[in-house]
Order: sequence, then C-alpha cells, then structure tokens
Amino acid sequence: MMNGMMDGMMGGMMWLWMGGNLALIVLAITGVVLLFRLLRRPERPAVDALAILDLRLARGELDQDEYAARVAVIVQQRLMRTKG
Repeated sequence: MMNGMMDGMMGGMMWLWMGGNLALIVLAITGVVLLFRLLRRPERPAVDALAILDLRLARGELDQDEYAARVAVIVQQRLMRTKG
C-alpha cells in the first residue's frame, strides 16, 4: 500500500518538475525572440527641423520673418551642440 502511494506522489512531482522546466524554456525562448525583434527594429528616419520649416513656409503656415527667426534659433542650437 505504501509503494502505490509513493509512486503516485513521485509521478505527480515528476510532472510538476517537467512542467516547470518547460515553462522556463518557453520563457527563455520568448525573451530571446522579443530581444531579437527589439534590436532589429528599424529606426525611424530622423525628421529634420529645417525640412519641417520649409514645408510650413511652402504651405503658407509661416511668413518670411517668422521662418527666418525659427531657422536662426535652430542653427544657433545646432552650433551650441557641436561646441559643447
């Protein structure tokens, strides 16, 4: 009687152990796949601020004075970044 009960408990523990190992393997594979996708994600093209201003000027959203003032600010910020 004791052997039958021990076999049942050991069998149950074996399935629990195998299930835990399987869960860890699935988790590791999922992590590798997600990391791979994250690293291979194409970067968004950088939108140039001056190109946006050019488009806004062409659409008539900015006048010449406002356009010139904003271009001056962008150029000044870029110069400060390259110096510092």
